[in-house]
Amino acid sequence: MGLELMKYEETEKRIEKLKEIHSNCLRYISLVRVQKYFVASCRLDEIITALQSLLNDECDESINSILPQLLTAMEAEDYLLTADYLEDGLLVWVENEMISLRRSIEGFDEELFVENYRYNLGRVKECDEDLYRLICDKQSLSMKGNLEITKSGQYTLYFRDELGRYYFHGNGNPQIEGEILAASYFHSNCRHYIVFGLGLGYHCKALADMDDGATYQIFEPDANVLLSAMIADRMDWLWDNDRIELALDPELARFSEALADAGRLSYNSDTALMIHHPSLRHLKIKGIKEKLEEVFVSDASAREQGRLLRSNFRENIKRCNTDLRDVKRDFCGRKAIIAAGGPSLDKNIRLLHDLPEGYVLLCVGTVFRKLMKEGIVPDYVIVTDPMRDIEDQFEGLWNENVPVLILSTACMGVAGKYKGQKYLLFQNDYMDAEMQAKEIGQPLFKCGGSVATTALDLCISFQCSSIAFVGLDLAFSDNLSHASGTAGRQEMSISGWKEVEGYLWKETDGKPIVCDVKVSSSPILTMYRMWIEARLQEKDVTMPVYDASEGGAVIKGTEIIRLTDLLNGKR
Repeated sequence: MGLELMKYEETEKRIEKLKEIHSNCLRYISLVRVQKYFVASCRLDEIITALQSLLNDECDESINSILPQLLTAMEAEDYLLTADYLEDGLLVWVENEMISLRRSIEGFDEELFVENYRYNLGRVKECDEDLYRLICDKQSLSMKGNLEITKSGQYTLYFRDELGRYYFHGNGNPQIEGEILAASYFHSNCRHYIVFGLGLGYHCKALADMDDGATYQIFEPDANVLLSAMIADRMDWLWDNDRIELALDPELARFSEALADAGRLSYNSDTALMIHHPSLRHLKIKGIKEKLEEVFVSDASAREQGRLLRSNFRENIKRCNTDLRDVKRDFCGRKAIIAAGGPSLDKNIRLLHDLPEGYVLLCVGTVFRKLMKEGIVPDYVIVTDPMRDIEDQFEGLWNENVPVLILSTACMGVAGKYKGQKYLLFQNDYMDAEMQAKEIGQPLFKCGGSVATTALDLCISFQCSSIAFVGLDLAFSDNLSHASGTAGRQEMSISGWKEVEGYLWKETDGKPIVCDVKVSSSPILTMYRMWIEARLQEKDVTMPVYDASEGGAVIKGTEIIRLTDLLNGKR
């Protein structure tokens, strides 16, 4: 048994070296792809040094055929070809070698797991007695999850639900996967990170390694996940770092407190929230899970669009009028109608002709062309989308004189091409906009994620005497996404969408009445509706807010009314 144990320990050391070679190969390849050749060369030196310590006369012919090609490419300083040889040759050999070595020590895994667990438990006792007691209380739990070896020699974790098996980390190289995920959340002005979901710790370790000055809170609701991490590997990266706090938080009470303490979070604030999505799927607390899903979607969109937002802001501030005093005078004390692009707009759009005195018509960019084609000239158009395809909404309308309200990070092409008056709106939760607005003494607006929510906040902020929505279905009325004549219109397959409380207008005995119905809505539309409902509860909403759409989702805080009744003074 002694000889077998020695062989096992030697094999494990060899596997550890192969795992590091595997990770460094992937790092080299990614660095070369972005032309960071000096840093890549350092990784290559580490790869060659590790290889030299591994190779011997017993190595198979496959590695001997790879090395000459690799060395030739290195001597020619051909970084791209070297990366190709690593990807197509050395990585494959490393993965096959680890599979072979793992097979040779089958049966020792349980002993390694026990050793890892005992070691980690001892470190927890040294670092955090409260966490130690919690873990000891959970030791009797049966493991519902399973560790599985990946082709890079590292472990991943999987669980099962009604849809089948789902993994916490990929089968390739979870360590590199964690580094990529961490890099997507990292930004230099962030001083504190709140992380939901430990998994096996790859993304947490990578994030902590990126900034020695930041602090980190990791919240894991499932003890089984934490126990899996503790048996998979020694977690010195956590126990040795006093800037990292790990909380076993079954009810997510401490997580909620951390979010409350952090206050408002945004893409470029000094506190960031990282959500590990496989951990979110694993979450069993339904209400919190749905809320975090909404946050995840919103946050992912903001991170993806970060560069685009910055370039749009830079150009828009050059091209737009930033003094909103005239705009505020046009809205203050008047009755605002916000024309959105939902399918129900087709049912009452004709009523927007020749509005009575005292009304101001604000339309979203989606319906600008539709209104103009109908001979309806809005008082203002508002756009907020940063993507370039928003320019399509203005095709054929570039020379019009209708003033356009442009969010500071909206598509720069609108401000660049439109000949009429353009006003810039500065928004909360975008640091550059907040700083600029403060510097020049202009208001900030709450966006809520959509053009209609931004329009609502503007009308509230500019103290309209009343606000009415038309075409704000927030649902797929008649299985359609948008009103006719708009770029976004498409027929929707509503199977699988969530049903929410909705309404329809029907004639009964010659009188229109509101009927309660169920309507299909997407998670994004639901998120917008919930934002509007929360916004309408704030203290500055002193005016009545009407839903004058012809059906859709019920928006709490609005009064459902027919547009014809509203315009005839019945409210």
